[in-house]
Amino acid sequence: MLDDIKITGFRGLDGLHLQGTSKYNLIVGPNNSGKSSLLESLFLHCSPLSFHVLPALMSFRSGPLQGDLRSMFEQLGWFFTKPDVHDTRGIKIEGAWKGIRRKTKLSMYETDGESVEKLLSANRPPTSLKFAQPARESRSEGIRIGTIHFYFRSDKQEEITQIYDFVIKESLEIPPPKIEADIRALFLEAHFHRNLDAGIQEYDKSVKKGYEKKCLGLMQKIDPDIEDISILLTAGGSPQLFVSHKKLGRTPLSNFGDGIKRMYLIAASMVSCEGGVFFIDELESAIHSNALKSLADWISQVAEELDVQIFTTTHSLECIDALLASNFSESDKLSLFKLRSKNDRISCKKISGKMLKNIRYELGQDVRW
Repeated sequence: MLDDIKITGFRGLDGLHLQGTSKYNLIVGPNNSGKSSLLESLFLHCSPLSFHVLPALMSFRSGPLQGDLRSMFEQLGWFFTKPDVHDTRGIKIEGAWKGIRRKTKLSMYETDGESVEKLLSANRPPTSLKFAQPARESRSEGIRIGTIHFYFRSDKQEEITQIYDFVIKESLEIPPPKIEADIRALFLEAHFHRNLDAGIQEYDKSVKKGYEKKCLGLMQKIDPDIEDISILLTAGGSPQLFVSHKKLGRTPLSNFGDGIKRMYLIAASMVSCEGGVFFIDELESAIHSNALKSLADWISQVAEELDVQIFTTTHSLECIDALLASNFSESDKLSLFKLRSKNDRISCKKISGKMLKNIRYELGQDVRW
């Protein structure tokens, strides 16, 4: 499992330390206390040296990176808490994965803004983001506006560095990482279910792993008239998920409510994380409180079968109670981490599953704040 996590310099997280994580880790706290940032930093830590994680994380909050290269570089800068005395911004994430210590670091160096302005013409050259396969050196000249350095080391891997230069030219070519991600991880943000093409890849993986019926069974707990789910082509030739329904016939999944769509995507996505980590932002998003118990039972069962560790945020007391009533109620499988912002610093307090059950069932207290 991912454990003993220290985060420095990522968004508002500076010096945050999580100890004693469990199979299922619930992250709570007031708005703007760093819950989503915690998930993002851990997701980044699971994919060392991989630049594509940064624009992916940025898109979860504000959509795809837009504008010219300078705008992209500025947007990526918001991952970093603050510059040091040398105008260098740094992120450091340390943790242990299955007993192996590992460290991920990022540094961001920005070219002096006035110097760049003098070099740029009135009409800035257009720049697009392109992931080069395979990596190759670009021969075109351009104006360097900054650099992002990735560093990674572990007990099994000497420190390795990858440099991404932001140079204004026809395109910014991003080489593939020098090493493959060593932790299988997936991030499901709160509104992923609203994407029209959401679920197609997840369905494909669930079928290949033989879990399509189990995912379907979760949907049937909410709507017993659902008979099957499959991929069909729309009139325009695009693949889309369709549901066979006793009353509605064959209907696109997108026509169903957000709750059932999100539950299906959580289930199908989880299958992709076998032996790894699944990050879910706002588990209860769009899901009715009456359905949370079914979802919690499903997740707890499949997490055991596929050996998946889960980190999820929530604002819902009903969601916490549903998890306590599921198989995760065993004290060694559930931990709650409460984040709190005070004096511009975010602190963390752990509550074990056993203590959480006592607080809720015996004292009736709210543990979210």
